[in-house]
Amino acid sequence: MQINSEQQYSKQQDLIQLCYQKYQPFQSEDNFHTFKVNNTDFRLEKKYKFVEFKDFSTCIAVDQENGQKVEIKQLAINKIFDTEGRDLFKSIARGIKIQNHFQHENIRSNLYITMDTENFYIVKEFVWANMDRIIRSNQELSDDHIQYFSFQILRALFYLHSQNICLPEITPKSILVTQTCDLKLDFFYFRCIPSTDDCYISPEAYFDISLKNYLKNDIWKLGLIIVELMSKKIFTNNEIFFDILGTPLEEDLLFLKDNIHAYQQVKSQFGKKKQCWQTLFPTANPLLCDLLNKMIVFNPEKRYSAEDCLKHPYFLDLHEKNSIQFAKEFDHSQLQIGDTEDQILQEIYSEAGKYYLKKIKIFEVYIIQNISFKKHQAPYIPLNPNLLFYNLYEDL
Repeated sequence: MQINSEQQYSKQQDLIQLCYQKYQPFQSEDNFHTFKVNNTDFRLEKKYKFVEFKDFSTCIAVDQENGQKVEIKQLAINKIFDTEGRDLFKSIARGIKIQNHFQHENIRSNLYITMDTENFYIVKEFVWANMDRIIRSNQELSDDHIQYFSFQILRALFYLHSQNICLPEITPKSILVTQTCDLKLDFFYFRCIPSTDDCYISPEAYFDISLKNYLKNDIWKLGLIIVELMSKKIFTNNEIFFDILGTPLEEDLLFLKDNIHAYQQVKSQFGKKKQCWQTLFPTANPLLCDLLNKMIVFNPEKRYSAEDCLKHPYFLDLHEKNSIQFAKEFDHSQLQIGDTEDQILQEIYSEAGKYYLKKIKIFEVYIIQNISFKKHQAPYIPLNPNLLFYNLYEDL
């Protein structure tokens, strides 16, 4: 048994080395250093200076080239060799692909990705707080706060939804807040179907109903987060589904027709009357209460879309030129990632390599544009000298 275990480990390491060989030419060892975070080694470019520990796999650092504060998360690559880890890395690979494509001011971006034979690192812009922290604080939120927060999240959702991308896990913790009250949606993982284990779950996800898309699931979640901002409390699924929304009409149960158990469970809540959001929140803006009536709707077909929400009178004062943007075309086939360790590793190493290719293009433009570029300057470019363009100065 021990021999088999050693053979399996050796095979795993061979696979990692094989994938890494394609990525290694992008790295120059002279430009990396190692620092410890809670007794864990972080191996990153020297430009990243450690600032503080965040959790067992995350630290805060400063990019010394531009002074920007960043958050760096580390993942051990060997986790990919168990079933749970494989699923995790597949969802991470999808998340990276989506964040690489959808560049928007209200979506948190990946600044840099790097890997070695042991760990995988994602460098993100640092944001000081999340919505959960705001909700749990004693800070009073005005209608202006809620309006501005909601508008920004809807802008990000509309941008993603324009290419049929939904975010199955939207919670207050995944909505980041800057010191200037700007919001950014953050997602580290990306599953193809909504999570079924949170209190912001929509009826279609709760009852595990297969739909063509789950875009309206995002609207339901945002609606509940807005309610949480107003009330500073979390409502349970049953409270929202039945105690507040009341017993659904028969026509609103058609999407449950293929799930007899779910249909019967909902029908058992016979006779419950719908409550009015304005009654629950007497001091709330009537336009906001009307918007909630359109967002928190049991039947997903009757629920507002992100575009519908943005057109609602509640946001009339916030619209500016180009405030609503469509995303460029996205190829959904790239989210179909194989199940083997080899296929998943290839995807992740490929995404990491793209960040180096971007850097290559930046320096390539710099060299070509600066005809007076001198040979003694070349060693200061933090790239592997084996790269073809690196020696362009010889032809200038």
